[in-house]
Amino acid sequence: MNKMSLLLCFIATTLAVQLHAQHRPSPFATVQQGTWHDAGKIKIQPVLTGGVAWNNWSVGLSASIDFFYVQSVQSGIDLRRYFPAGKQQLFVYAVPGLNIVAPTKAEKQSINFWPPERHYNSGYYFESGAGIMIGKKKNFFAALAWSRKTFEEEYQDMVYNPSTQKVEAYTRKMDFEYNRLGVKLGVVF
Repeated sequence: MNKMSLLLCFIATTLAVQLHAQHRPSPFATVQQGTWHDAGKIKIQPVLTGGVAWNNWSVGLSASIDFFYVQSVQSGIDLRRYFPAGKQQLFVYAVPGLNIVAPTKAEKQSINFWPPERHYNSGYYFESGAGIMIGKKKNFFAALAWSRKTFEEEYQDMVYNPSTQKVEAYTRKMDFEYNRLGVKLGVVF
């Protein structure tokens, strides 16, 4: 996980230095609302991004809250490339980052009925997609996206051992990997 974070920081810094040398950067912020579809379920994901844009490129920091299975917060680097297409402007983007599991009190109570204690280990998050900028100022956008988030759940389970005739505790680990398709709508400031 640490090697991936260092690599992402290196790529973002290199891109920022190259683009800064070519053109003057302009700051931007986006507010997005995503809907993710997986296994017949639809969940929302509010997203905030802030960064700088240069000559059809943008780099920013992104933060979002996801309510799929258990609440988690995604934080990553938002990389975008814009392509003028006549009166429209198309873009592709990627957001590599971390998925930090943060269950709510209500989720902890409903999940922890049995087994009594569950612990979550954070994982990684990756999102990529393509979209179109719309509006007279090209400050609204719509995008189709794919995302992947991972995390690990760990808990103690009690099992009867017939050879020792005792109930024994052992640790169970479950790895979760969600691949989802979604739609995003947003506004750029």
